[in-house]
Amino acid sequence: MANDSSLAFFALPKATGQEVTELFEMDREEADSFFEKAVSGELDEWKIHTRQSEKSCILRVTVARDKKGRPYCIILFVYDLTKEEEIQEELRAANQAKSDFLSNMSHEIRTPLNAIIGMNEMVLREAEDKQILEYAVSVQNSSSALLSIINDILDISKIESGKIEIVEVEYELASLLHDCYNMIVEKAEKKGLVFQIHCDEQLPSILYGDMIRIRQIMINLLTNAVKYTEKGRVDFFVSGESTEQMLLLKFSVKDTGMGIAPEEIDRLFNKFERLDMKKNRTIEGTGLGLHLTKMLTDLMGGTVAVESEYGNGSEFTVVIPQECRSSSPVGKLDMKSYIAGQTEYKHQS
Repeated sequence: MANDSSLAFFALPKATGQEVTELFEMDREEADSFFEKAVSGELDEWKIHTRQSEKSCILRVTVARDKKGRPYCIILFVYDLTKEEEIQEELRAANQAKSDFLSNMSHEIRTPLNAIIGMNEMVLREAEDKQILEYAVSVQNSSSALLSIINDILDISKIESGKIEIVEVEYELASLLHDCYNMIVEKAEKKGLVFQIHCDEQLPSILYGDMIRIRQIMINLLTNAVKYTEKGRVDFFVSGESTEQMLLLKFSVKDTGMGIAPEEIDRLFNKFERLDMKKNRTIEGTGLGLHLTKMLTDLMGGTVAVESEYGNGSEFTVVIPQECRSSSPVGKLDMKSYIAGQTEYKHQS
């Protein structure tokens, strides 16, 4: 027996005693196995397609038993997933279109922006007027900030569309940390903050991994720490645990900033999410940095965690597996001796 809705769902003209194998895309062996597992409690649902109408559905089973626990009836519930899958496919297509649009726009914006940065570089080199140089420095800072935002958007769209690759190379840990120090120390000093890197001297000097992405994660965390800390210090701790040829590289950024409210920590790594907007309304940012940090860390098989006390600072900790390529330790690092020298551009006659 079947009502009109059932006949329409299975695309049948009438009910003529069809077997389950005639209704769903399964053979007799699969059907027997399915019901045996359902009776034994090993399986209670199965995603499958109908045979005639080609609808996507889930079969769920309830086994009726007598007082002695013996099965005497199997009730099969059929849930139609066709509409849900169509909606999911539309959402996937819309998300792909959005990612493609962001990627294309990032490329289109970056091309003229690079031209602006290049021409402004010439102004910095050749201008002698102090006022013009001040204008050029402002253009340089603003264009660099804009380029950083565009690069973040491009990276996120690449990750979401599965087009980003992890490029692993040998690199010197000391060089990576010096780069991070040089890129952050001036920002910290401008705000009167103490910035120090504390590195375990026994860490291997040469590692193998995606140094560019690891540096990107470090810079994102350090920049955020400086941005949200008005007084006190920012400390960068680098350590690790060795297992044969692998190193679980661990680095954490600890600040004495404003901290994060407990109820907002769960939203911390969401895209375009900025927390406590009333308190942070004067702080620039897009809310992309931590989201990108989480995505890149996951992509490299790592983890990221945060501990924070509202009003008393935060600590972000990232652990990423890396290969060891040297048994010699990194040793004691003197960061200040590696500060990049400031170059004054002068007009060359």
